[in-house]
Amino acid sequence: MDLLKIVDTARRSICEPWLITDLVRSIGDRFYPWDQRPCPAWKNSRQAGNHGERVAARYVQRAGVKILVRNYRARSGEIDLVGRHGHELVILEVKTRHFRARLKPEHAVTWSKQRRIIATTNRYLRELSSRPPPVRFDIVEVLYSPGQIPRCRWIRHAFTLNEAGLEWSR
Repeated sequence: MDLLKIVDTARRSICEPWLITDLVRSIGDRFYPWDQRPCPAWKNSRQAGNHGERVAARYVQRAGVKILVRNYRARSGEIDLVGRHGHELVILEVKTRHFRARLKPEHAVTWSKQRRIIATTNRYLRELSSRPPPVRFDIVEVLYSPGQIPRCRWIRHAFTLNEAGLEWSR
């Protein structure tokens, strides 16, 4: 029975070459992860931002955060990453910038952006069926340059509800 499965798998892999390329890609990602490779030259900032979010997700996963939701959208805005670190719910805002940008990525999270993130988090917490855990707001900066490996900086407890002048509403 096992021999038949092996033969069938080999026959499918010969007939379907993309299975082989997927296998090679997964092996390559395991030993040479894509987030540790040099950045390509992107055509627009959206591509850079998408890549930056993927790199940031891998970065915080390696630090022990379990990613629960990516790109949660509500009427009030969007949360890039929602994760769990220990007993806390971590709301991550990812900012991707070229390393020669004039402003630091953390300065792009203004007071109004913080209020939108908090309002969206409030919406997310209302959708949970259980009692919400303690929430922490973090920023992950991804600095890139074409041809170089992206660098990440994780700012824990970047802002709080009190700093934004808000409270949770249930």
